[in-house]
Amino acid sequence: MKIDAKFSFRVWATTTVLSPLIFVSVDSILSHEFTGVLLWFMLIFGLFFSLPALLILYLGTAGLNYFMATNILKRTILSLLSMAYILISFELFLHGLSHRTNDIYMVVPYCIVCVASIWIYRFEGPAQKI
Repeated sequence: MKIDAKFSFRVWATTTVLSPLIFVSVDSILSHEFTGVLLWFMLIFGLFFSLPALLILYLGTAGLNYFMATNILKRTILSLLSMAYILISFELFLHGLSHRTNDIYMVVPYCIVCVASIWIYRFEGPAQKI
Protein backbone atom coordinates (compact mmCIF):
# COMPACT_ATOMS: atom_id res chain seq x y z
CA MET A 1 0.00 0.00 0.00
CA LYS A 2 2.91 2.35 0.63
CA ILE A 3 3.97 2.20 -3.02
CA ASP A 4 0.41 3.00 -4.14
CA ALA A 5 0.19 6.07 -1.92
CA LYS A 6 3.63 7.37 -2.90
CA PHE A 7 2.96 6.99 -6.62
CA SER A 8 -0.52 8.51 -6.38
CA PHE A 9 0.70 11.46 -4.31
CA ARG A 10 3.54 12.19 -6.75
CA VAL A 11 1.21 12.18 -9.74
CA TRP A 12 -1.35 14.34 -7.92
CA ALA A 13 1.19 16.85 -6.63
CA THR A 14 2.87 17.19 -10.02
CA THR A 15 -0.45 17.72 -11.75
CA THR A 16 -1.80 20.27 -9.28
CA VAL A 17 1.39 22.36 -9.29
CA LEU A 18 2.70 22.15 -12.86
CA SER A 19 -0.60 22.41 -14.73
CA PRO A 20 -1.54 25.88 -13.43
CA LEU A 21 2.01 27.08 -14.09
CA ILE A 22 1.82 25.86 -17.69
CA PHE A 23 -1.66 27.27 -18.24
CA VAL A 24 -0.82 30.70 -16.78
CA SER A 25 2.48 30.81 -18.71
CA VAL A 26 0.78 30.11 -22.01
CA ASP A 27 -2.05 32.51 -21.17
CA SER A 28 0.48 35.22 -20.26
CA ILE A 29 2.33 34.76 -23.55
CA LEU A 30 -0.87 34.92 -25.58
CA SER A 31 -2.41 37.86 -23.72
CA HIS A 32 0.90 39.70 -23.07
CA GLU A 33 0.15 40.14 -19.37
CA PHE A 34 0.98 38.03 -16.36
CA THR A 35 -1.97 37.10 -14.19
CA GLY A 36 -0.51 36.17 -10.83
CA VAL A 37 -3.92 36.28 -9.20
CA LEU A 38 -5.13 33.57 -11.58
CA LEU A 39 -2.09 31.45 -10.76
CA TRP A 40 -2.71 31.64 -7.01
CA PHE A 41 -6.42 31.02 -7.54
CA MET A 42 -5.70 27.92 -9.61
CA LEU A 43 -3.11 26.62 -7.16
CA ILE A 44 -5.21 27.06 -4.02
CA PHE A 45 -8.51 25.88 -5.43
CA GLY A 46 -6.80 23.19 -7.49
CA LEU A 47 -5.24 21.67 -4.39
CA PHE A 48 -8.56 21.72 -2.58
CA PHE A 49 -10.83 20.52 -5.39
CA SER A 50 -8.44 17.82 -6.58
CA LEU A 51 -8.40 15.88 -3.31
CA PRO A 52 -11.15 13.53 -4.60
CA ALA A 53 -8.96 12.95 -7.66
CA LEU A 54 -6.11 11.90 -5.37
CA LEU A 55 -8.43 9.39 -3.70
CA ILE A 56 -9.63 8.04 -7.06
CA LEU A 57 -6.06 7.72 -8.33
CA TYR A 58 -4.99 5.96 -5.14
CA LEU A 59 -7.91 3.52 -5.27
CA GLY A 60 -7.26 2.86 -8.96
CA THR A 61 -3.58 2.24 -8.34
CA ALA A 62 -4.24 0.00 -5.35
CA GLY A 63 -6.91 -1.90 -7.25
CA LEU A 64 -4.72 -2.47 -10.29
CA ASN A 65 -1.93 -3.90 -8.16
CA TYR A 66 -4.11 -6.91 -7.35
CA PHE A 67 -4.38 -7.90 -11.01
CA MET A 68 -1.64 -9.69 -12.84
CA ALA A 69 -1.11 -7.36 -15.75
CA THR A 70 1.84 -5.64 -17.33
CA ASN A 71 2.89 -2.19 -16.19
CA ILE A 72 2.02 -0.85 -19.64
CA LEU A 73 -1.58 -2.04 -19.31
CA LYS A 74 -1.80 -0.66 -15.76
CA ARG A 75 -0.41 2.73 -16.85
CA THR A 76 -2.80 2.83 -19.81
CA ILE A 77 -5.79 2.16 -17.55
CA LEU A 78 -4.58 4.80 -15.04
CA SER A 79 -4.11 7.29 -17.89
CA LEU A 80 -7.66 6.77 -19.13
CA LEU A 81 -8.98 6.96 -15.56
CA SER A 82 -7.09 10.20 -14.90
CA MET A 83 -8.33 11.84 -18.10
CA ALA A 84 -11.88 10.83 -17.19
CA TYR A 85 -11.75 12.27 -13.67
CA ILE A 86 -10.08 15.46 -14.91
CA LEU A 87 -12.79 15.99 -17.54
CA ILE A 88 -15.56 15.17 -15.07
CA SER A 89 -14.18 17.46 -12.38
CA PHE A 90 -13.81 20.37 -14.81
CA GLU A 91 -17.28 19.68 -16.17
CA LEU A 92 -18.71 19.90 -12.66
CA PHE A 93 -16.63 22.92 -11.68
CA LEU A 94 -17.21 24.95 -14.84
CA HIS A 95 -20.85 23.85 -15.30
CA GLY A 96 -20.90 22.72 -18.88
CA LEU A 97 -17.41 22.65 -20.30
CA SER A 98 -18.58 21.38 -23.67
CA HIS A 99 -20.65 24.52 -24.29
CA ARG A 100 -17.74 26.94 -23.81
CA THR A 101 -14.89 26.11 -26.16
CA ASN A 102 -12.46 28.58 -24.55
CA ASP A 103 -12.51 26.66 -21.27
CA ILE A 104 -11.40 23.43 -22.91
CA TYR A 105 -7.90 24.90 -23.15
CA MET A 106 -7.74 24.90 -19.35
CA VAL A 107 -8.23 21.13 -19.26
CA VAL A 108 -5.48 20.26 -21.73
CA PRO A 109 -2.47 21.05 -19.46
CA TYR A 110 -3.99 19.03 -16.63
CA CYS A 111 -4.51 15.98 -18.84
CA ILE A 112 -1.05 16.21 -20.40
CA VAL A 113 0.78 16.65 -17.10
CA CYS A 114 -1.20 13.94 -15.32
CA VAL A 115 -0.76 11.36 -18.06
CA ALA A 116 2.93 12.24 -18.48
CA SER A 117 3.57 11.89 -14.76
CA ILE A 118 1.82 8.51 -14.72
CA TRP A 119 4.25 7.32 -17.38
CA ILE A 120 7.34 9.04 -15.94
CA TYR A 121 7.14 8.12 -12.25
CA ARG A 122 8.14 4.66 -11.16
CA PHE A 123 5.15 2.36 -10.76
CA GLU A 124 5.65 -1.08 -9.33
CA GLY A 125 3.08 -3.48 -8.12
CA PRO A 126 3.56 -5.81 -5.21
CA ALA A 127 6.10 -8.59 -5.63
CA GLN A 128 4.66 -11.68 -7.25
CA LYS A 129 4.82 -14.85 -5.16
CA ILE A 130 6.03 -17.93 -6.94
